Amino acid sequence: MQFGNTIFLWGLLALPIPIIIHLYFRRNRVRVKFSTTQFFRKSEKFLAFRRRLRDLLLLLLRTLAILFLVFALSCPSIGGFKYLSGGNADAVIIIDDTLSMCRKNSSGETAFSCARRKAQEIIGALGTGDSAAVIFLSGRKGVSLTQSIRKADEAVRNSVLSGCTGSYSAGFKKASEYIRSSQSPNHEIYLISDFQSSQAPSQPYRDYELKDSRIYFVAVSGTQENLSVTRVSTGFKPKTVNRTMRVEYDVENSGRSESKTELNFEVNGKTLETRDLTIAGGEKKSGEFSFVPLSEGVISGSVGVKDDPYSMDNRRYFAVSVSKNVKVLAVYEDEFVKTDPYFFIRHALDPDGTASNGVSIQTTTVKEITPELLSGVHVLLLADVDVVPEKYASRISDYLKKGGTVISMPGTRTKATSMSGIMDVLRKDGVSAVNVYGPRVPLKKNGMTFNEDLSIMNELLQLDYLSWKYMQEINADPSAKVMASAGGKNVIVERRIGNGRWITLAFSARNDYCNWPELKSFPVIMVHLIDHAANGMSDIKNIICGNKIMLLPSSGSVDVSESSGTSRISTVRGRAFPFEDTWVPGVITFDGADIRAAVLGGDAEESKPEILPREKLSTSIVDHEVNFISPDSTVMEQVESSRQGSSLAGLFFVLLFFAALMEFLIADRHLKYFNPAPSAVKGGKS
Repeated sequence: MQFGNTIFLWGLLALPIPIIIHLYFRRNRVRVKFSTTQFFRKSEKFLAFRRRLRDLLLLLLRTLAILFLVFALSCPSIGGFKYLSGGNADAVIIIDDTLSMCRKNSSGETAFSCARRKAQEIIGALGTGDSAAVIFLSGRKGVSLTQSIRKADEAVRNSVLSGCTGSYSAGFKKASEYIRSSQSPNHEIYLISDFQSSQAPSQPYRDYELKDSRIYFVAVSGTQENLSVTRVSTGFKPKTVNRTMRVEYDVENSGRSESKTELNFEVNGKTLETRDLTIAGGEKKSGEFSFVPLSEGVISGSVGVKDDPYSMDNRRYFAVSVSKNVKVLAVYEDEFVKTDPYFFIRHALDPDGTASNGVSIQTTTVKEITPELLSGVHVLLLADVDVVPEKYASRISDYLKKGGTVISMPGTRTKATSMSGIMDVLRKDGVSAVNVYGPRVPLKKNGMTFNEDLSIMNELLQLDYLSWKYMQEINADPSAKVMASAGGKNVIVERRIGNGRWITLAFSARNDYCNWPELKSFPVIMVHLIDHAANGMSDIKNIICGNKIMLLPSSGSVDVSESSGTSRISTVRGRAFPFEDTWVPGVITFDGADIRAAVLGGDAEESKPEILPREKLSTSIVDHEVNFISPDSTVMEQVESSRQGSSLAGLFFVLLFFAALMEFLIADRHLKYFNPAPSAVKGGKS
């Protein structure tokens, strides 16, 4: 219980007065001599008891009357905040700037706009010496606790929506850090949010530092109807000039009502196709668009719907790196090669050197491998390679961890320790890897059977003429996929290494292991295998808004281009750094880094407009008493009322009235019990 006018509590010093008066005016006994007292004894006992009871009740009522009067004048309240008048206050404002806050209310105002207005109202009510802090739920940089109220107000006024989701626990943890470092006696935390169901933590946030803080929830609302593009995918296959590219999409109606809208497909800022779409409430529809890229480079586009009440997720973006053809880099162990291990491979993939099969092949040696050379390579071939020095093994390891694909083929140099340098580097980096090859063994069999993605070749090709002499054993790996086998032996095996893949062949690309390179089926399979292998490394990254992008610069600066323009970031060549400005959905391109473009997408969970019911807010977000503030009226008026709590002054005035009334009735003998009739006395004598 708190008191608004504590000065009246000094009146409690008057409580002993009724006791003193009672003791001072206590009735003294007077002895009167009678010849006999037998007629008085019974009546005297009866009246003495009532007299003592009457005096005690009067004492109690007069004491309570003083107590009730003091309490009533002191303006007591319950449920209020121990807010020290005249002391400075800290106001920590947590603003929900996540994607769901783009929802609009009946007047057309977004929930975020309302939240920003309420935050400015709170900041504007702070006085001299008070401090303010601004925390954004998305994780975007706000303002730490400061007495510069103008700085906090500018942060709120200049804030914009993000495509991220948020964390209530992270917001309260940050608020607790600010309060821990504060010297002010009063601490108040304001959470302004739409309280999206998807953001509810698994357990309410607990923090001892918040025990003396006052927490307010300001729930801003809006529509619960939403139509959104939740997924756009261009697949994993490499994109090449003049080959059809398909763009898949999902559109979801997260509301309850049927919606009719217009679906449009844009590439490089131009609308290529528009479709009408009707989708029932709670339903998802999928489809695809297609187009043919006519030039190489980064191509960006989007799939969008028209939906006004909840607009930030109406469009989802994509970007692809289009090449003239699939790029294959064939690596020799050194330049002193007597028998070219890539002779048949080269003729299978690019017989005339014009990339007629959509595949171009470039050759190099192990010691000529550089990060720049590996950039943009779809498939790395290692044929008859034994020793890879650590420096170059590290570069191949990085290529694999970024999503590249290696195809290895044995040869005369191959043994159980071949290419172990690459595996050693991977293991040092915490990536599970085993040496790929065992010894060479004889295999007197014919034919081959394909599995997994190559199984379609079993129906298209005649492999009876394939005759085996030897095979290189492939070390077992439980996670590996067997793509082809011969005579019960695995001859093509694919395994995941980091984000990339390693495809191991048990035969060389010459005719010393088998006669397959001389058969007509060999070029068909090799082109298909390269196409399968190329569905890996990409220099385009797809991330959810708010996540960082690690960039490896190839020069002293990186040019960043987005819808708002182009900027330059000074960097150190070869030193990776995080790019953090990923708050708004769209496409960002980079010039001078290992990543050419990043596609920023909104969090799909934020597109679901369900909100937490009020009865669950105080128990599911923070383990603390919470005060609810309505956004429909002035925030600070409600805060002042909440600080005071529920007034008990009226109750004490009522109790004072009843105490005075009972004192009057008992003191003036209006109650029959304390004023017995003479007949009662006579009855006592008889």
